[in-house]
Amino acid sequence: MDLMSILKEGHFGRRRAVRRLPCSLIGSYFGTDQTPHLLRYDNISSKGAKVNTLDALVPKTSFKMEIISRNKGVLFLEGRVCWSNKIKDKWYSGVIFEKDFPYNPEEIM
Repeated sequence: MDLMSILKEGHFGRRRAVRRLPCSLIGSYFGTDQTPHLLRYDNISSKGAKVNTLDALVPKTSFKMEIISRNKGVLFLEGRVCWSNKIKDKWYSGVIFEKDFPYNPEEIM
């Protein structure tokens, strides 16, 4: 199966349980090579986020990420990719956090 087929089948079959807040936070994620890669957060909630990256995040895979917050420092999270779509030169992905976000998302923006 090719990468695009895997990415299109990667949804989890449910809608968001919590409303996400628009944001423009940055951070990084750690790929299989364990090196950091740029990650931008477009929106976030206590349960997950919409992120964009330069490389595809494969649905149903777990990974570690960090958020550089404005007033809580660097926050480390683990998540699982629900879906991933390429638009122009960026990959947009929906991520579910493995544990609820430790802060109210408004506190980190």
